Amino acid sequence: MDPYLNRDVYRSRTQNEGLTRFRVTLDETDLFIASAKDLSGEALKYIREIRLVIEEAIKKDSSFKSSLRPIDIFDDDPEEIRVMKNAGKLCRVGPMAAVAGMISEYVGKKLLLMTDTVIVENGGDIFMRSSSPVNVGIYAPGSVLSGKLGIAADASEGIGVCTSSGTYGHSLSFGSSQAAVAVSPDTALADAAATRLGNLLKDPSRIERALEEIMGIEGIIGAAAVVDDRIGFLGDLEVRVLSL
Repeated sequence: MDPYLNRDVYRSRTQNEGLTRFRVTLDETDLFIASAKDLSGEALKYIREIRLVIEEAIKKDSSFKSSLRPIDIFDDDPEEIRVMKNAGKLCRVGPMAAVAGMISEYVGKKLLLMTDTVIVENGGDIFMRSSSPVNVGIYAPGSVLSGKLGIAADASEGIGVCTSSGTYGHSLSFGSSQAAVAVSPDTALADAAATRLGNLLKDPSRIERALEEIMGIEGIIGAAAVVDDRIGFLGDLEVRVLSL
């Protein structure tokens, strides 16, 4: 079994010195959170809140859940639904391509009312705010580069780092990448952009062109891609060597 398919395995490899780590789940939502104190009860409350918003949007329009293309934004859409639809529009994917990132940021920002530092990971889609730089490893099972490189993220104002893959995990992707990463202050946008990047990565020769296209999306500040034994970075990213 590929260990990266098991969230407990890759989550156990995280290092968050001085922070309390805890897991909160509700139905399909499975969050791994690090903060200054255990806020499990509060996190569960906010997961319920945002899941209700998403469920109501699906009841209103079933295409919100099923569409692989952008759908219309309506005046009476809740803010979180507008965020997902807008991310989908900018990245030319369906709104649910942004759902994990949106949930991470929604819960994270709510928890920031009670703590100064928070990292919320939702299946590889991360929202974080920290006064110290955070190193985010790029795990790309199937590639010799997996876990060897990462990026240093300035999370002082809050940032989203999201990953899609065409070869492992739960994400729907039409590409063949081991990892497609997008970085943005808008975590929902980063999630949708990672999906778009993954769709573009059919083979290693397309890395450069795909990264350039993703960097053309307003709000994306960095992107990375791993396909087989090749890796590419573009944008305002500080690359870290994690192991050799």
